[in-house]
Amino acid sequence: MKSHVRVTLCIAVALAFAVNMVHPTAAPAADKKQTLQELSDAFAEVASEASKMVVAVKAEQSVKHSSKGEHYWLPRVIPKGEGTHQRFYHVPDSGILNREFRLPPEPPHLGQNFPYVEGFGSGILLDDEGHIATAAELIGNSNNITVALANSTHREAKLIGVDKGTGIAVIKVEHDAVPKVIIGESDQVKIGELALDLGRNGAGGLSVALGVISGSGPQLAVGQYTDLIEINTNLRSHSAGGAVVNASGEVIGMGIDNTSDGVFAIPIRTVKRIAAELIEHGEVQRGWLGVQIQNVNPETTLKLGLEAPSGAIILRVLQGTPAARAGLKTNDVIIAIDDDEITNAKHLRWVIAMAKPNSEVSVTVMRDLSTIEIPVTLGKRTPEAVHGSFERHETRQSGWKGLSLQTLTESLAEAFGYESLEGVLIAGVEPDSPAAEAANGEEKLRKGDLILEVDHQHVKNVDAFKAAVQTDTETVLLRVKRGTQMWYVTVK
Repeated sequence: MKSHVRVTLCIAVALAFAVNMVHPTAAPAADKKQTLQELSDAFAEVASEASKMVVAVKAEQSVKHSSKGEHYWLPRVIPKGEGTHQRFYHVPDSGILNREFRLPPEPPHLGQNFPYVEGFGSGILLDDEGHIATAAELIGNSNNITVALANSTHREAKLIGVDKGTGIAVIKVEHDAVPKVIIGESDQVKIGELALDLGRNGAGGLSVALGVISGSGPQLAVGQYTDLIEINTNLRSHSAGGAVVNASGEVIGMGIDNTSDGVFAIPIRTVKRIAAELIEHGEVQRGWLGVQIQNVNPETTLKLGLEAPSGAIILRVLQGTPAARAGLKTNDVIIAIDDDEITNAKHLRWVIAMAKPNSEVSVTVMRDLSTIEIPVTLGKRTPEAVHGSFERHETRQSGWKGLSLQTLTESLAEAFGYESLEGVLIAGVEPDSPAAEAANGEEKLRKGDLILEVDHQHVKNVDAFKAAVQTDTETVLLRVKRGTQMWYVTVK
């Protein structure tokens, strides 16, 4: 609450300062009020014009149990004294006073469809064809999407594509009178400039918040999002997908859901790039370099010939990849891609992913205290390309109960959807081996599964796995993850 008050006070002080700049201190109070009113009218006009390109989005999807029902067949904290047959997915998780853990009397019927779930958010009209950019998390796997336009008319929307990597989705409506979309240049966003955050609620009503741009660029990263615009403002009352506009009424970003770290928006340049890919291909085609990298830490900065701990150092160049063909080497420090100065490893992955496959980029590296530029023709990033390249290089342990294992690297984690996890990836299962026979019900170990624990002991790499199985009892208990599922299995 204090931070919200500070934001409001800062904006008020800025407006008061503007009044004093226009009218000296000696100016009559009536003149100052008139100036404030003029400023207020100007913001109202900007909000009114920009709101024409902001729509309300409602997405419906049915709720379905997973094959194991694990999302619901779990103990949940619920109020004491309430019926044991209540639907646990409707139970609020806030306020734990006088609550207890309880299980339902019997597992729900697997595969049962429950009433649909509605999600509400906002979207930005992109062109005169009715394409709308909105939040991927809102759309999900929705089977019914409705859009409320600025003129209060409702239209059914068609899903064009979803890109989970950036959190951007594109939908389309039939629109007779599309308002002119004024797209700004997010590259020219300045720290300290005022911005309006516009969105719509579930009923289609407009929500507006005034804020100050407090940060921008690749150094900002929240969850899956990289290269953001940070807005110092009161919390928005609407969901993700709304428009952030500058004082000229130009759209400079698309809002994402508020986080504990603040209020952020995806730069409009990213939104346009991803939307164009989804409209043309239905998916986003990303560039692929083929290196394993890490951040440059302060201790190695001087030894690498750098002035500051920035860039990304190459730990390994994978065979048969664009990096290998171009001549990049281990221990090269990538400091720039074309005109983009690389700040860290995550920034490098973002820049390469945002580049188009088969495009040529200039990679600037620091090698042996000298700076050189190397042209690289990027490949296309696919899970098969990432996994195949690492599979040829990662050290494996073949033969333990018929499993081929490899350490989960950051790139492999991204390819398989295991971000923020540590473990040992199953690269292969030998037929008719103990590992092939191990099962939990119908679930058997297979390539791509992630082993998290051995006999309740966390394993973060192949060496840790080897140490954990050296005790080799009759049976070994593995905790395994596959996609969103997780279970235990014993290998004899």
